[in-house]
Amino acid sequence: MVELIELKAQGQACLIVIHGTAGHPRSTWEAFANHLEGPYRVLAVDWSRLERESTVAQTLDGLGRQIAGKIRDGGVGGVHLVGYSLGAAVAVEVASVLGPQVLSLSLIAPFDNARDPQVRRTFGYWQRLLEDHPMKLAAEIVTRGFSSPGLRAMSATQVTTCIEDFYQRVHWPAVAVQMRLNLTLDVSSQLSRLECPTAVIIGLDDRLIPPSVSVALYRQLPRGALFSLPCGHLMLAEDPLGLARIVQRFVSDEKRR
Repeated sequence: MVELIELKAQGQACLIVIHGTAGHPRSTWEAFANHLEGPYRVLAVDWSRLERESTVAQTLDGLGRQIAGKIRDGGVGGVHLVGYSLGAAVAVEVASVLGPQVLSLSLIAPFDNARDPQVRRTFGYWQRLLEDHPMKLAAEIVTRGFSSPGLRAMSATQVTTCIEDFYQRVHWPAVAVQMRLNLTLDVSSQLSRLECPTAVIIGLDDRLIPPSVSVALYRQLPRGALFSLPCGHLMLAEDPLGLARIVQRFVSDEKRR
């Protein structure tokens, strides 16, 4: 069941945050939400049990409409959407459905399709690992997800613990559905039609989604802004404070306009 989980209750400005592949609303977003300063309400989309949804809801279009419906039913008014990795493409889909209700869009390590050879090779490899060795997929995501300096700063024990913790908290049956979305999604035609201000935030040492892919997406936006952090793909784990400051500054700027 797709749900909205409240991570932070105070504030009139409402952020809707959407996790990516193998994510979870709390493990992905809690540190980020805790670093937001000021009156923000944070609602996290939980789609970590996607395999339990109908086949329609397992498509990007169907998922986007279901999430948009949850937001409308919640009566929160104008919202700021924040999507991470695969969740960024979902956020674009939701923004296309909600239209003017979306005040701003922040896309973290985004990609708009899987045509880039490195992106397609990565997700194809992940799909094979998922079918045969989920623990090896957990290790792949962790070891390639952090930046090279970030990984070197961790001891071997810390890396092993991180991999085991990640493996244990992921609901793997849903990852198979999310992997199909990674390999088939295409929101490129929607980017030029986005009316809301849109931030693209890249990790300069992202070894999963090449920064050039995210920058190419940014160049298609009518009202885009580009930001970066010296991180890998797992920015929300590596620098949640830096990420929160970028999103908060961007959202605050848009609130004043």
